[in-house]
Amino acid sequence: MNRLLGLVVAITLSSNAVAGETDLKIRLASAKPGQTITLPAGEFRGGVTLPAGVSLKGAGLGQTIIEGGLTVQGGSGAQVSDLTLRGAGLAVGDAAAVTVARMRATGGASGFTFRNVTKGRLENCISDHNNFGIAINGGADCVVVNCTVASCAEIGLSVAASPNLVAFNNCVVNSTICLNLDKADGVRVDHNLYFGTYVAQVREQTPKRILSGWQ
Repeated sequence: MNRLLGLVVAITLSSNAVAGETDLKIRLASAKPGQTITLPAGEFRGGVTLPAGVSLKGAGLGQTIIEGGLTVQGGSGAQVSDLTLRGAGLAVGDAAAVTVARMRATGGASGFTFRNVTKGRLENCISDHNNFGIAINGGADCVVVNCTVASCAEIGLSVAASPNLVAFNNCVVNSTICLNLDKADGVRVDHNLYFGTYVAQVREQTPKRILSGWQ
């Protein structure tokens, strides 16, 4: 579907695994800001970068699988949704108003990473069996809501130098440290569930097994 007078262009790719790998890279290379690339069910080779302002949508969790991770670099207004990332996660850097929704990242070093992202939103996502579940570094005014982080070897949710972040209604379980806060001015972490070796740690303080350790 192409709407030449608007800014929305949907590009649907082949579900053939080998052809899909090549097709994905070609389409990404030629995509323009405002376009949405739609992936059908199937497996695709990752390790690629979305051009600034380009969105990517899959067929759903466990349906569209990208092996090797994905990067969003720069731009504004991109949406990445309805995908499973295996072996490496999603990294978003130097961008604004990026929405990541209904995704799973598993078996990598980091599930979801926002670096210097302003007004980014991560919602209804799953990060499991990674070293780090969700990491928000720099930027401002981001939201993490309705996400599940499970069985991460080091830290479940980490927030560093990202003022005014809101983390609401998330579940962080079976991680060594569930919540890490560093230079977290104005950060709100409300109505989240934590279960792990240490519930949380704050910069330059000893990790606590229960939240009441700070009271």
